[in-house]
Amino acid sequence: YLLRWIMANVSNSNVLVPLSKQKKLAATAACILLLVGIAMTGAGFPVIQIPILTKMHAEKSFTLITLIATIATAVMNPVGTKLGDMMGKRSIIILAAILSLAATAFLAVTNSYIVFLIARTVLGLSQGAIVAAPYIIVREINEPAQVPKYMGILASGMAVGTLLSGFLTGILVDKQMYGFAIISYAIPVILAAILLALVFPNIKSPFNTKFDVPGAALIASFITSFLLALNFVGKIRSGEMSLAVTLLLFAVVCLKTQNTAACCWLAGWHISTMPRLSTTAPWPLQAFSMGPAPKRAPYKSRGRSLL
Repeated sequence: YLLRWIMANVSNSNVLVPLSKQKKLAATAACILLLVGIAMTGAGFPVIQIPILTKMHAEKSFTLITLIATIATAVMNPVGTKLGDMMGKRSIIILAAILSLAATAFLAVTNSYIVFLIARTVLGLSQGAIVAAPYIIVREINEPAQVPKYMGILASGMAVGTLLSGFLTGILVDKQMYGFAIISYAIPVILAAILLALVFPNIKSPFNTKFDVPGAALIASFITSFLLALNFVGKIRSGEMSLAVTLLLFAVVCLKTQNTAACCWLAGWHISTMPRLSTTAPWPLQAFSMGPAPKRAPYKSRGRSLL
């Protein structure tokens, strides 16, 4: 009896958020559903986005939309984690679920390229804000010794979401049910938000909750520069290779030193030394190349988008 009493009273000593067995099971299921929804979006949208943009006569913007959505997701990952500490993870997940539902609704019905771009960016922002939440919640509701097991379960949820999205999206695209396919990506996230709203407390961090605006700006600059460099490095001619190199250097400075002066100096050096690209180049490239034109023939895109 003494051993049973000890087990009953100290078994949750290392659990940050103690829950009953039923609530812990529901919270774990919610975490799995979150990752299933995120995985479905990541695997399904590249497939369904092509026929939708073709109907809008904007198929050449496929890479641009995908790049912006990816940047939005990556930038909101650390920002959303910090906001979860400030506002509570449950509040952030519920807000992200509402935004995901609204964004997928617009994506399902719109015939406008601009609306599609904005809604796809909002969807990336909302999902990026909660992509780390399942892993944090699983750590908070379980003993440290059990965390590796649940991490494996979450990874399996990602795999299930990817596989499910492939089958479901393929069938619905063949039947031209694009709107229903897009809405289906938000259903697991909505179910997860409902479960967490019922069983998981909205706990705010007791530590420093001041939002680091300069740090967030620098990490956003790092992620944006890094992804732009990877996207454009193989699609510009060797004369503009310094663009990719500068973006990578800028990313390293933002990540390693968080030195605003160094970032400004590197940006200024690039602006003063980088030849101006053609005005037909996409705006991300034009933003990073505003220097004087060199004494050579200007670069021509030959009617093709650099994206």
